[in-house]
Amino acid sequence: MGCTNLTGITIPPTVTSIQPFAFAHCYNLTEITIPESVTSVEDHSFYYCVRLGTVNLPHWLPFIADWAFAACPRLKNITIPNGVEHIGTSAFYSCHSLTNIIVPASVTSIGSVAFGDCHHLTDVVIPTSVNHIGKMAFGGCFNLKTITVEPANKSFSSADGILFDKSQTVLIQFPAGKGGDYSISNSVSRIGDNAFYACNRLTNVTISSTVTAVGEGTFANCLALTNVTIGSGVVDIGSGAFSECKRLTNMTVPSSVNRMGELAFSFCENLKSVTILGNIPRIENLTFNSCPALTGVCFKGNAPALGGKEVFRDCDSVTIYHLPNATGWSNTFGGRPTAIWNPQTNAPTAGVHQ
Repeated sequence: MGCTNLTGITIPPTVTSIQPFAFAHCYNLTEITIPESVTSVEDHSFYYCVRLGTVNLPHWLPFIADWAFAACPRLKNITIPNGVEHIGTSAFYSCHSLTNIIVPASVTSIGSVAFGDCHHLTDVVIPTSVNHIGKMAFGGCFNLKTITVEPANKSFSSADGILFDKSQTVLIQFPAGKGGDYSISNSVSRIGDNAFYACNRLTNVTISSTVTAVGEGTFANCLALTNVTIGSGVVDIGSGAFSECKRLTNMTVPSSVNRMGELAFSFCENLKSVTILGNIPRIENLTFNSCPALTGVCFKGNAPALGGKEVFRDCDSVTIYHLPNATGWSNTFGGRPTAIWNPQTNAPTAGVHQ
């Protein structure tokens, strides 16, 4: 570990295992061939080898461990042997130069963020054998346009390059290289955690009325997203669901929603108004954290409970509006001033999809 002057090495055929962190931070290592005697490459083995461009793996490797080749930004050439069953968490995270990866038919499990931030990947094929894909396995791959699942796979499916569960009731991963407008299919009932994370070419989304749950961080860091229509069936908006959507200006939360998680709209720096149409029972802490342009949050229902003292942290210009006959309101809410809402002059600015 940390042999900064090491440029190459010959591993003898008596070696059977590459131990954790064995070559981590070997900044000048450019190429390595691992002999056929090796049957395990452990976690962080080649972590942060920033000049490593080519790796030759042995044919009898059963798994690629967590973080094994993470943060190797010049890694361009690697073949996953047919025999590998598991690709670990963040195994190839931030390997920016990987342009092509073939997941062999032996793989059954792909860990969370396994290929996250592999910016030059353009397409991925999921073989029939895979029965587990972790969160954000391909998140932040800015040029990834297509995820294709082999039709015989019993756990997953794909449509228009988007990854779903087999029945297409759960949208798992929207490729970050796809853009424009997208309407979520009526077959979908749940949008998975981080499903649209850092989809920076996505501009408009319509969530169908069949969807009941928007997962944690679902649309986080969608920097070009300007409009979201939330379907009238959505009950739960997960923590950080729209965090750092910097071009969102207005949001309408339908009356069906009974929970918004912490940081749901945090760091939406251009968000100006939010209309909440239902009797939501509680607003979690930091829901609107650091929304400096926010001037109005309009509640159609009674005053909800507060999940903490910083629901509107760093929202210094916001006024909370409510209907004259709603109950539970006082002169302030969450430390911000309140006022009577006249819907005729301060109407919701985004529709609810029916």
